Amino acid sequence: MRMVPKGFRRKMIIVLMIVTPGIPEYMTGSTMLDPLLYSIPVFIANLLIDLALYPTGALLIREFSIRFNKGWGSILTLGLDYGIMEEGISAHTFFMSPVPPVGILGEYGRFMGVNWIWALGITVFHAIFSICLPLFLVSIAYPKYSREPLLGRRGVKFVLFIYLLDVVMVNLSVMNTPYRPMPTLAEYLFFTALTLILIYIAYLIPANSLSGKGDLPQGTGRFFLLGMIVFPLYLFNAVFPASPNGVERISPVLEALIFIMANLLVMIAITHYMPPSENRKHKFSLALGMITPFFFWAEFLQFTGGSLLITLVVIVALVMLNRLRKLVNSEDETTEQQQIPG
Repeated sequence: MRMVPKGFRRKMIIVLMIVTPGIPEYMTGSTMLDPLLYSIPVFIANLLIDLALYPTGALLIREFSIRFNKGWGSILTLGLDYGIMEEGISAHTFFMSPVPPVGILGEYGRFMGVNWIWALGITVFHAIFSICLPLFLVSIAYPKYSREPLLGRRGVKFVLFIYLLDVVMVNLSVMNTPYRPMPTLAEYLFFTALTLILIYIAYLIPANSLSGKGDLPQGTGRFFLLGMIVFPLYLFNAVFPASPNGVERISPVLEALIFIMANLLVMIAITHYMPPSENRKHKFSLALGMITPFFFWAEFLQFTGGSLLITLVVIVALVMLNRLRKLVNSEDETTEQQQIPG
């Protein structure tokens, strides 16, 4: 199997190293740049943890999809797998008490020691924003190499080792944290088995799942609007179901069904309207729509003091998106493989 040329391979991996933690961690304020103001070692430690987890997970999923000739359906399924690994098995947020980042979802939807509504929302969030969207952006920027591997056999083994080492280290680091209770053996086994089942399902999903089925080229505006819905759906899952005092607005089961159905409808609409070919501008419009709500969220955190330096993240994201927009809009075929400067 022919690999991506070395120069472009390096560029694509660098882009993944920026966007995979950049979108879900730094644009949400979950990991902040603020330690740069008072503790650079803390910032470096957080950065290394993120770099050992997010890009490695995305790279492994990309390699799986290419080596087994799978499509976005398999990538999304493995993204769910990644979310369970990070939040359930590694960071233990599935089992946390009602403190940040879980908040009221440490009580609402909690059953047998598991925060099911939080687990559902954060797993879908990681599948979309930690895995699918970064890989989607890379495929837009480098369409010629979107179906060629970035890693050889040794590379896969090395990346897998780094990923699993990070999972274990984070697991150990939160083990004695009072508000992050250790999962029971049964919970560990359940979520481990679930990750293995999802890997098998991803292997079975046909390659053309979630691929564009639109008969004619469509305007790009509708894809921007569809993308704009995705992050607010996650916020709905995290904020609306219960008030701060724990009073349920709707039942957890109903909320979960609404969340799942809403996400499915968005995916179906995207698949239905997306042209199967000559769709680069449509894909960029969708990606831009998915990222845009993060800008408003980031500025809300900036002005409320939730994250003092988050606007710097927004500036970097805007610069990268502008470069990608120019690349997509260019009519010169020789510019299609340019790097997105980070």
